[in-house]
Amino acid sequence: SADVILNDWASLLPPNQIRAMQKYSGITGARARGVLAQARVDIGEIAWEPAMAVFMKTSLPKFEAITMRACPGADRIPAGCFGVLTSLSYNRGASYTKARTDSDHQDRYREMRNIRALVANGGLERVPAEIRSMKRLWPNVAGLRRRRDAEAKLDMMTAELIDAQAEVKELMRQLGDA
Repeated sequence: SADVILNDWASLLPPNQIRAMQKYSGITGARARGVLAQARVDIGEIAWEPAMAVFMKTSLPKFEAITMRACPGADRIPAGCFGVLTSLSYNRGASYTKARTDSDHQDRYREMRNIRALVANGGLERVPAEIRSMKRLWPNVAGLRRRRDAEAKLDMMTAELIDAQAEVKELMRQLGDA
């Protein structure tokens, strides 16, 4: 909303840029596609530093909370794995319980539902495969396919790191017992 934009950006951007952002607040779907080019002109470029400041202060905590509510067991997984789930929530919405409808011939949220079940039931090692499986939804969108591969790799590497740390602890214990 216009108030949220003002609250989040007031200390970071000039008033004319904030007003331009507010002008386009709440516009979605086909109407948004129709005004996107003009919005880019009106708003202009936002520097990395203020954008990252708003992301870290407001967007990230919001989507972390959404992820915690949407995925039982998310509070018990490694930080890197939680980061991957938060990325999915941010980019796809917290659609972890969205049911398939008759008009959804691709079952667009199948992997999201599967990930929710895996997190709840301790099947983290199978989450990367579910993330990669989402690429079926965007066969011709290289950027989204790369994003899913990166998320899957980060999730897998985090889980492997946790396993390696446990192995090191066990080896240290064995050396101490020797």
